[in-house]
Amino acid sequence: MSKSTSIALSDHFRASLRLLEMAEKKLEQLRAALIESEKSGPAEDFDFTLFLADMHQRQDATGHL
Repeated sequence: MSKSTSIALSDHFRASLRLLEMAEKKLEQLRAALIESEKSGPAEDFDFTLFLADMHQRQDATGHL
């Protein structure tokens, strides 16, 4: 192979490795988040109306959230 082909393959190989490492890091973070979520216990009921009322009350008291 000529030198330019070798350089091009090398650049593509490095880019591929970088993408693989980024994907593996995201997967590791996702797994850690799932484990943390499982350890936190069952979900609690969420009252959206109460949540909105609380947010509006905070906004009225401070002028921002």
